[in-house]
Amino acid sequence: MVSAIGSLNLISLKIEAVRAGSRTRLLLEISLVAISAILYSLASAPFDFSWLGWFALTPLLVAIRGNKFWRATLYGLLFGVMICAGVAHWMYGAIATYFLALFPLDLILTAASFVVFVGIYTAAIAGVWSIFIRRSGGLARLIAIPALWVVGEFARS
Repeated sequence: MVSAIGSLNLISLKIEAVRAGSRTRLLLEISLVAISAILYSLASAPFDFSWLGWFALTPLLVAIRGNKFWRATLYGLLFGVMICAGVAHWMYGAIATYFLALFPLDLILTAASFVVFVGIYTAAIAGVWSIFIRRSGGLARLIAIPALWVVGEFARS
C-alpha cells in the first residue's frame, strides 16, 4: 500500500513538472512573440529604427518552431495584433472619439480592427511557416519562409 502511494506521488509530481514545463514554454514563446512585435513596431514608421527590421521576425520564428499549425497560427495572430497596437496606437483614441463608443465597446472595436487589418494575415503566414518548418529543410525553407512573408505583406496592402 505504501509503494502504491509513493508511486502515485511520483506520477503526480511528474504531471506537475510537465505542466510547469509547458507553462514555462508557453510563457517563453509568448515573450518571444512580444519581443518580435516590439522590434517590428520599432522598425516601422513612427519610430523609424529601420535596421531592426532585419532581426524583427527572428524571435517569432523561434517561437513558432516546433509548434503545430494552430498554435503557430495563434502566435501569428497575437503578433499581428501586437504590431498593430504598437504602430497604430492612435486608433483606440480615434474609435473612442469619432464613433462615440463607451469604454468596453471601443476597446473591442479597436482589437477587432487590429485583427482584421493585420492579425489575419500574420496568422495565416505563421501557420504556413509552421508547416514549412516541420516538413521542409535546407534551401526550400530558406526560400519559402521569406517569400511567404513578402506574399503576406503584399496581400495585406
